[in-house]
Amino acid sequence: MTDDLSYTIQIGTDFDLGQDLVWTLKSDPLLPSSNVSVPRPKRYRKTLPDLVQGSEAIAITNKDFVTMAGLDPDKLDKHQHIFLSLIDPMQRERYFCPAGDWFYGLGERLAKYRKVFAHAPVKFMMSLRNPAPLLSDAWTSGLYTGLDVVQPDPFELRWCDLLSDLRAHVPDTPFVVWPAEDSPFVWGQVLRAAIRPGVDVSVASELYVATQLMNEDGGARLRSYLEAHPSMPADLRARVITIFLKRFAHEDAVESDILFPGWTDALQDQMEKHYAADLDKVRTIDGVTLVSI
Repeated sequence: MTDDLSYTIQIGTDFDLGQDLVWTLKSDPLLPSSNVSVPRPKRYRKTLPDLVQGSEAIAITNKDFVTMAGLDPDKLDKHQHIFLSLIDPMQRERYFCPAGDWFYGLGERLAKYRKVFAHAPVKFMMSLRNPAPLLSDAWTSGLYTGLDVVQPDPFELRWCDLLSDLRAHVPDTPFVVWPAEDSPFVWGQVLRAAIRPGVDVSVASELYVATQLMNEDGGARLRSYLEAHPSMPADLRARVITIFLKRFAHEDAVESDILFPGWTDALQDQMEKHYAADLDKVRTIDGVTLVSI
């Protein structure tokens, strides 16, 4: 059945630390019986962008998308929710930061994607990240030859400005965003925001990011502890995770150096303040929910 589907569409890049979201959802044991579908990205990541390449987006029916995504319509509930993860709108070289213009034309592209799914309720999600390490990872990826020609200024990336522009282009569509740095503490909230209200996820999924930063013994102990305290408030839960991260940190869980020309410790201090002020402004944008500690 494909009568009344709804969608969450995550947009992002391989450098925003948010790409674990689709795989955490896909592997969660509770979701298949909860009317939530998470098709494999390779099913649609090449096909969907073709629908927005022209001057006008090509709308697609629920039935046609279900076929595109390789889902069995006979196994879908009438009110099925589908989670999608796209990197093309932000990561392609001509979009990422051409001539220093961060995520050029993203608002226009998202408006087209919204028209593709004009028949259905849609929510967009995005992982935010401190611009300096985001740019550093993009720089060292080797994907962007243009970064050597016009070096982007990470201080020019203001998530509040980008999200305000996106809301102006798709005013009928809510956004849920989160700072990637908070992911170990808010991953459960992020997962629940990606699916329909009232659907829960497993403790293992909720702790996926945190346990990736711990040794095996610490991860097992944390899961066991939180499974025994299912009603623990979110703020106390975050403090517990912090304690476990300090005690059982994986030996490889260290912050990467910022690797692009001219970056200094003094600039990094300025960037921390820039990013914190940026997130404060994101909190005030109508239609945008910031999930953070």
